[in-house]
Amino acid sequence: MSGVVVSSLESVEQDSFLVGCDAYRAYEYDITLTVQNEGDQDAGGYISMILVNTKTGQLLDTEYTVVEVAVGMSLKTEFSMAFLVSTMLEQPDITEVKTKVLNNDVPCNACSGKGKVALNSWPLLKSMKESFVQSLRVATPFVPPLHIETEANPGDF
Repeated sequence: MSGVVVSSLESVEQDSFLVGCDAYRAYEYDITLTVQNEGDQDAGGYISMILVNTKTGQLLDTEYTVVEVAVGMSLKTEFSMAFLVSTMLEQPDITEVKTKVLNNDVPCNACSGKGKVALNSWPLLKSMKESFVQSLRVATPFVPPLHIETEANPGDF
């Protein structure tokens, strides 16, 4: 991922709402990301999407997305992403999404990259690991609707 650069990023906040017994505020964004591979080989890896409070510059949450870009190519992708912010923090009026291309693996959120977790959370994390990896990126094919009713021919099949 050393030759990959983010050429453009557009993010539009769709909604923000309370979740988890009002312990977190979820910010839902529609993101359009364009990356370009200026390196000499195909690249695949992670890009971190960072939610930032625009007033204070405080980092609120980080999520990751996977990209694969061929040599000399540009890739434009559109997706929705939700960020979670603790309600214990001061709730920002205006947030924005920033990006950072990661040149190595994503640090583990459970252990902060140290490789060690608390003893009481280890059984839960171990049991969730296999199902999480399998459901991380499941491609689903587009299924068109069975019937689309138009104004010209209502009820006509």
